[in-house]
Amino acid sequence: MFTRMMGALTGGSPDAGGGPPPDEDPAAAASGVGAPPATPPVTRGGVRVDTVAAVRGALYHTPAAHAAAQDVVYLSAVASVERRSPGGWHLTVADGDAIGGEAPSSPSSFANSDSDDGGGGGGTQPALATRATWPLDAASLQLTASRDGSQLACGVPFFSQTLSREMNLQFSAGQRSLVWVLPAAEVVDAMPSAPVAEPLCLSFRISEVEAFVCFRDAYAEAEYESSSASDAWADLSAAERSYVVDSVRDDVEMAIDDDDDVDANDDRSLGDAGPGTAMDVDADEEENNLLAVASTIDRSFVARGSRMGVFHTSDDGQRQLALSTMLEFTKAGGPGGARTSFKPSSMMLHQADSSLLVLDEGDPTVVHRMDLEQKYAHLTGEAGFVGLNARSVLRMDPRDPAFVVQSKTYAASTRGNLTAMATTGAGHVAVASSTGDLRLFDGIGKRAKTLLPGLGDPITAVDVTADGRWLLATTATYLLLLDTRGGGGRGETKGAFEKSLGDRKPTPRQLRLHPADVVAEGMGDVSFTAARFNMGDGVERSIVTSTGPFVVTWNFRQVKAGRPRAYSIRRYEDKVVADDFAFNDDGKIVVALPNNVSLTAYHR
Repeated sequence: MFTRMMGALTGGSPDAGGGPPPDEDPAAAASGVGAPPATPPVTRGGVRVDTVAAVRGALYHTPAAHAAAQDVVYLSAVASVERRSPGGWHLTVADGDAIGGEAPSSPSSFANSDSDDGGGGGGTQPALATRATWPLDAASLQLTASRDGSQLACGVPFFSQTLSREMNLQFSAGQRSLVWVLPAAEVVDAMPSAPVAEPLCLSFRISEVEAFVCFRDAYAEAEYESSSASDAWADLSAAERSYVVDSVRDDVEMAIDDDDDVDANDDRSLGDAGPGTAMDVDADEEENNLLAVASTIDRSFVARGSRMGVFHTSDDGQRQLALSTMLEFTKAGGPGGARTSFKPSSMMLHQADSSLLVLDEGDPTVVHRMDLEQKYAHLTGEAGFVGLNARSVLRMDPRDPAFVVQSKTYAASTRGNLTAMATTGAGHVAVASSTGDLRLFDGIGKRAKTLLPGLGDPITAVDVTADGRWLLATTATYLLLLDTRGGGGRGETKGAFEKSLGDRKPTPRQLRLHPADVVAEGMGDVSFTAARFNMGDGVERSIVTSTGPFVVTWNFRQVKAGRPRAYSIRRYEDKVVADDFAFNDDGKIVVALPNNVSLTAYHR
């Protein structure tokens, strides 16, 4: 198992004991096997290197476009998680031939499989690469040719990269593998002789289930510390550590309601965008920057500088938005009462879409109300609304002279600023922070019923289903999906908004774009905009977000059924500013680009 392999990596005789057969399902191997034994630290170029986990396996190159007739080859290699002082956490892949022992026996080809680690079709048998035949040219991957004491004990490093979310690294329990992106900048450093500097998608397969689980758990700890303060892991409780480790698992079972009606053949993809519609403005240097889609009427509101365009679906039967009117954002001026224009930093439809609440970019301490005649709060005629600043959650009511009628303020010593919030149909509130923490309240002015630890990444947006069961948090590189009932199923009526779950925390599910798709689509660094569930009278079925010029939608029902890659990608001609579902129709998405607005529909 893992200990035996560690012995092999440090010069001992490798154990010939076999791992599980290729068709064994490792999903039953729960996390929490324990930290793998660490090798003694070494010094490399004046840098202390602690190897906290290392495992032998097969390294694959999974190109974006793979020719079915091309043989798929792999390298015998060793992957290790290292902590460098100075330098932080690294993933290093080194030459496995320098250790002795046998290479993995004909492992399955990721590039020629239908698994979550694969790309195109095929069926060719993988072969152990020679140093001249592997697609990445192993000789050019070697950072140095030295094998003296300054090098890894397990052989010459092919490459080493700093742990970051931009790697988009994901684990597959079914394949006992990890797959990630080696960015172009890292490729240049690792392969100075490479003719083309472009991102690469790499896969590493591990033979034994226990070794895979140990390496996965060690990586989760390292990734958490690389995103958080130094030694942050030591401050976590056992339940919080399990929460963090579970977040990188792909074999999480999520509760499915009987009325979810999951259809494995419900494969929809985004169609081409309808014709774009621009605002009626003179040539200016402004761009569209905010979008609000009405929930009771056919209207979409797009802010551009100090002006706002109001759009509706055209009447000519085409999939197109038409401009209804243009409005100006103005506020009372100084002496004399002259009104002046201002640019909004955020806006929210309110009181059943009859008004719009707007924050002034130049003065965020004042909320302006625009008469147009909350997520679920704005579906009602309720005059009060909820907001937040860096330290406080506030309930405000324009009818009350005090304006702020309830509040919950956190001390300045509280770790992380509050960054985003959402409300359920029952008025419960979810609040996120810059450290990734999530606080769930059953009312403003009270202590949070539940505090879910962050994974170290700032949360930029939060959304929640109408019944409050499912929580969706947005970070730059992944979405975090949580069942607030802790997987209690239909019999559980109260969730984490109404009672503390204690150590029975929900298992977090990370929704990421697969590295092969990131490379194939030429996405570069992923940076998600606010992710949203579709809204309407029925059950939430879809999730939408965007990154750069790409709109991404997940099939929510299939995600709950354990298919995290149930998403569709559509590229636009320009960067997507904002996007949201049309009300009560998850088959249509309103997309705002810098200079126009369009409507996109699904097709099967």
